[in-house]
Amino acid sequence: MRIPNSYTDAFSMQLNKLYESISERYLGAIKKQIETKKVSVMLTDASVTQQDTFDPHNAAMFYEMLSRNLKNWSSQGIERTDTDDLRRLHVLFTTPIENYSLSCYLGIQYHALLFYKLDNRIKNIQTEIMMLDEKLANIKQEIASKENTILEEEMKKRGIANLSIEEMLALLYNDEKLYYELTRKVDDIEKSKPEYVQMARKRDELVEELKGMIIELYRIMPVLIDHNKLMQGEEGATIYFDLEMVKKGEKIGAIEVEKIPTKIKQTIIDRFREIDLALKEVHV
Repeated sequence: MRIPNSYTDAFSMQLNKLYESISERYLGAIKKQIETKKVSVMLTDASVTQQDTFDPHNAAMFYEMLSRNLKNWSSQGIERTDTDDLRRLHVLFTTPIENYSLSCYLGIQYHALLFYKLDNRIKNIQTEIMMLDEKLANIKQEIASKENTILEEEMKKRGIANLSIEEMLALLYNDEKLYYELTRKVDDIEKSKPEYVQMARKRDELVEELKGMIIELYRIMPVLIDHNKLMQGEEGATIYFDLEMVKKGEKIGAIEVEKIPTKIKQTIIDRFREIDLALKEVHV
């Protein structure tokens, strides 16, 4: 049984009303943790721009402090989920109530955007890589020409000069000795160009250096989103409750509300109020 819901019985409506108060308090509290600030970064063309970002660590600290204020609830800790550029930070609190289990999910969902940190070295690296790419392409063309010449000569020696590409590949696949000999001759050509190997290594080093200058900025909307919007990848903060019945160690979500004993209903309401009070008292 998910809360909030559209049920019209008195108990469900009371829980929905409590949820409304809790969610408003939660949004007000989490907004302070996801406040954005402007930072200067560089784009791929090395131009400088300002972008908004926030620190997800603040939200993690908020959930940690909240967990300390919930004496009747337990959790497995704060969890993070990364899917491409989509990020999720969340915590699931649970509390047993006789043969029922009540859980409260709180989280934020946001996007990670990649930029370069502000460093003039970036433009220099990009220029060096472009120059190396041009030189490497020229040498590679020269090497490829020599490789083709050697391959043609070797094929003529073996009387197989007019094979199609498919036939050539099949021959090399089935003749390991021929494949080894031709590969060795091709390797010898590249070894005869040590500057090619050196430049290729230098380019790889520059690419790695450039990758090390990439930083993540985080974008989020300071709004509440429901479970459906969470699954659809929208940005925002989420809170919802699940009430389940426990039978033989298994949780069952389909609950007949009218069969919940009055005493348990009151405990459920009390647990809702505990979340509300914890949100009110937490300070980060």
